[in-house]
Amino acid sequence: MAKTDNEFNINGKLGNLIFFQRNGKSFVKKYAGGFVNSSAQQHPNTIEVKKRFKELSMFSASFKKNILPFNWKQKDGTFHNQLVSFFSTIKKETNQSTMYSALLEAYKNGKLQHRSLNKKCKLSPLYVQYNAPTNELKIQGGLVLQYKSKFPNAYLEISIGWLVCTEELELNLINFQNFYVLIDNLATPLAEIKLSPQIQEQQKLSTTFPFIGISIVTQDNEQAKLFHPFHYTLTTFL
Repeated sequence: MAKTDNEFNINGKLGNLIFFQRNGKSFVKKYAGGFVNSSAQQHPNTIEVKKRFKELSMFSASFKKNILPFNWKQKDGTFHNQLVSFFSTIKKETNQSTMYSALLEAYKNGKLQHRSLNKKCKLSPLYVQYNAPTNELKIQGGLVLQYKSKFPNAYLEISIGWLVCTEELELNLINFQNFYVLIDNLATPLAEIKLSPQIQEQQKLSTTFPFIGISIVTQDNEQAKLFHPFHYTLTTFL
């Protein structure tokens, strides 16, 4: 590393030299290639990090594709990156070696449930409860109470399905169902609605996760077959 005290201060890369300042003094050193250097790219730690990120990115892309029926109305260009961050956090929290084992551990300990996958969602998943042994879905009035006056005569579009995940992280959505409930049925904080969706039995060599998507929807045209527009989509594991 060289040092210069002249009055011409240069910062940045010039050819194979890096000019920089530290504590008011100017220094120059040889450019080593940084992270793009071939030796850095071939380091075992770098290879392992790239491998884990690729797994997370590919799984997130597959996950996003499979839950499309739940939130196809939502337009969010950052959703893929949100999923990568979400599943990366899940893997760190469980300290498991594979994404599949991390999902099993997280679901077993309640770390997947009640966590919204939509960053901009205004509906709290804490008001949605699912009892697997009795196959009973319960939605409490607190979910939509503050929006009832804003969207009078609106409906809750409740989409339920089961995500089948294999050890190879292959995903498949089955038993997708829609329910429509008047928002007026949740007029008070203590009000609740109960649903019993068509259940899906566990399959061999895979794990089945119950999943839900909830939107507030209105119907401007009574002749229309579909509800539109929609407001606030919540997607989460049950």
